[in-house]
Amino acid sequence: MKKNLTGYSTFNIFYDKQAELIKNIEIDKNVFFDYREDPSYMNWVKKDSNDFIMRQKPPIPKKINELLKEYNRAFELIVYAENDVIAQNISNLIHGGRLLAYPSIYENPNPKSVVDIKSDFILNDNYK
Repeated sequence: MKKNLTGYSTFNIFYDKQAELIKNIEIDKNVFFDYREDPSYMNWVKKDSNDFIMRQKPPIPKKINELLKEYNRAFELIVYAENDVIAQNISNLIHGGRLLAYPSIYENPNPKSVVDIKSDFILNDNYK
């Protein structure tokens, strides 16, 4: 039975369906995964290939509309856990696994500290 769980933004960005695979991993009855489209609009994956773009700043709305013609937004992993310490540990473990599989800091930059998605200003600002 799931207790009062909070969703935490992990800043772990996925450019393919790895996020869907992680979503199905069962760790504990009080931890689960989900994902969302990158709320920063800075990470994109080409619709017809595995090519991706990592922007340095969010695009303006006109550029977003142009990008959407050829690209989809990448995915961010969300960890639901009892507290931020558990979510951070899980996020770090996933990041470590990604580095073992794909040892590229460019493709797998070090994620920041997890943030409660309720107070994630990027999400709230873009999805009102």
